[in-house]
Amino acid sequence: MKNKIICLLSASAMAVTLASCSSSKSSSSAPASRSASGSENIDASSYENVFNIYMTAFYTDKNAEKVMEYSVPKAVIDKLKADNRYDEAKAGYETKISSQFSAYGDAPDYKGIISSADMSPDNYVAAASYLNDYYQTGYTDIKVTSGYEVKYSIDYKNSDGNTSNSECSACIVGIEGDGFRVIDGMNGDLLAKLYYSTTY
Repeated sequence: MKNKIICLLSASAMAVTLASCSSSKSSSSAPASRSASGSENIDASSYENVFNIYMTAFYTDKNAEKVMEYSVPKAVIDKLKADNRYDEAKAGYETKISSQFSAYGDAPDYKGIISSADMSPDNYVAAASYLNDYYQTGYTDIKVTSGYEVKYSIDYKNSDGNTSNSECSACIVGIEGDGFRVIDGMNGDLLAKLYYSTTY
């Protein structure tokens, strides 16, 4: 089996996440979809809503456990718990959240989804592999049955105190028997490149 370099907790993956964002000097116009306050009231049946729950957990609540819930398949979380590695993984997500706030300044503001498109079914296997091998603790054999690519908008403070805007990429994939999960900082083509990149 291929051993993918895929763990989001690594410094290289953090660089990929940040590299997926393009900056502009001023805030963009109103986005197509906006996160809601009180994420517990959001319907999780659509990929847009799941993404907004994830972003609210990340940028508003700074809730690593909630971020994991909406980005890591249940089968992987169950395996992490069985292997007594869940707390370690959660600590990694806390670090990831802190790193993003450091990169974007003290008060990044998620503005919402600005565009979306269907992911090519050709990339479903790559997305499933990414999530199956997430922590390199053994294959969990999840199956991706749908996928969407989004661009989203974040306002952040520059070092000079001025507000700028970044447009970033993410995938939201549907998992058979589970639900939607967010793969932030990625698009389908990048997932495919990771899938075909191997180490031995």
